Amino acid sequence: TGHVMLSGASGMGKTTICLEILRDSLAEGRPGIVLNDQTVANATSIEEAIDIELRRYLPELAHFSGATALDFCSELDPFVVVVEDINRSENTISLLNKLASWALHEGGGKSPKWRLLCPIWPRFLAGLEKSNEVNKVGMIHFLGAYSESDAQKAVKLRSLALGISQNDLAAAAIARSLGYDPLLIGLRLR
Repeated sequence: TGHVMLSGASGMGKTTICLEILRDSLAEGRPGIVLNDQTVANATSIEEAIDIELRRYLPELAHFSGATALDFCSELDPFVVVVEDINRSENTISLLNKLASWALHEGGGKSPKWRLLCPIWPRFLAGLEKSNEVNKVGMIHFLGAYSESDAQKAVKLRSLALGISQNDLAAAAIARSLGYDPLLIGLRLR
């Protein structure tokens, strides 16, 4: 489906990845939005959720602006929807199930016009009512610590982006000292 529930422990960079994808999409001229947990809780459809969020910023917009916005999108140029970290919400499992339902049953078989990006902690995945369907379409992606070689590459790439040259030995030592953690590698090299 193209929808992604990005699962991993707190601090692994799930939200950062989702927001980076949204930023890239916006930079390429495609529409996107960030929905908070209250918007998802109050909406009965993705169209309504987008409408609520758009009208929060522009109250003068006509009703049903969410559906109109999606009408301008396609499977190849989807509306990117990032859901703010719902892990600390009072009703995380309920929201997760609502999002899964929207993603699985969109448009009555039509091509999807939006892409869900939702960071979620692994412990909430057990509460997914439609876990078989979600797994079948490959919606859940897991994010974990880097392997030793991936962490070393990440240190070297991050260093280069900052104008710092790291040899393999130094990069391996930094990666090891940070426990191969993607977030720590990103934070350490600022």
